[in-house]
Amino acid sequence: MEHFIPNKSSGINTEMILKSLKKNPSDKIREILSGIKSSDFNSIGGIYLDEVLNIFFKLEGEITVPGISVKELDYKTGAAIFENMVKFAPEIFFNHSFMEKRKPAAEEHSLQFCRKIEGVVIDFVHVIRIDLRFTPGSGVIVSSGNNDIYPSYKSDRLFFKSRLVPVKKGSLPENIDSIKIKDSESIEADQRRFVSVIFEEKNRRPMSVELSKRAGSGIFPFSANIYPFITYDYFTSCLSLPDPLPHRIEEGALLFEPLFFYINSLYRGISDSAARGAEEIPDSLTIEGDNLSLTGEYIKKLNTFFSRYSIYTDDSLMLQGLRKIETA
Repeated sequence: MEHFIPNKSSGINTEMILKSLKKNPSDKIREILSGIKSSDFNSIGGIYLDEVLNIFFKLEGEITVPGISVKELDYKTGAAIFENMVKFAPEIFFNHSFMEKRKPAAEEHSLQFCRKIEGVVIDFVHVIRIDLRFTPGSGVIVSSGNNDIYPSYKSDRLFFKSRLVPVKKGSLPENIDSIKIKDSESIEADQRRFVSVIFEEKNRRPMSVELSKRAGSGIFPFSANIYPFITYDYFTSCLSLPDPLPHRIEEGALLFEPLFFYINSLYRGISDSAARGAEEIPDSLTIEGDNLSLTGEYIKKLNTFFSRYSIYTDDSLMLQGLRKIETA
């Protein structure tokens, strides 16, 4: 069978056809990202924690999430949702790249984006993961689901995870080549010792609380049991930013580097990169014998940075099971 090849004389724009054929849903998401301008502003009515302490943006409007496959969110559906989502929260995604290969892969109903920020000794990758699976409290059901499809729903809530991940200098941001704080842990069970990788969601929160506490007392404005600012993810300690605006991401990465070295040293001793950190950032880190310490001046900077956050609730919010994270 002969194939029709359009040409100029046929009146058909060959270039446009080829571009259309090549474009896939992932390219559509990248196209939307590239259209976000620095002058675009969010239409967000606040940042909240729900009754099980999941964090979300309250949008000044609603998005409709169609029925998503129980298996995973396909990117054709994801692109359509994202196009509407960006209208409300363009600043959140500004300067980010689309992570087509999800990390962690287990969050198969999420859209994931990343942005690299260069540090002094190491680099950081900001990752924002948007969870679109329907769960109780997600929104109002539009149509019911079944064994294969989650319910379609409308919502003014955008559930997310925001992480500043310490990564190896010069690594590709999409690889999330994290500087691990811990590879595995031993677990006692039935008088036998097992080694299991720490990565499952059920194990993350206790470790996050532990990391936040080991960072030092008096730094964070509220309990790590409510919202841990230092979060265990990607096998390392990450800075969890509840307000991931472009300037906050940059400021957070600059501030977090010495604190990361300090926390990491509590588990793995003083690494070569941590020793370099003490040399290159002497106003924040010092080495005293076999210990890495934070300077008083740096602790003041930490206190100033985190003092902008507070938790607010009132009778109305309590009835909804909500807490509001306020930022100065």
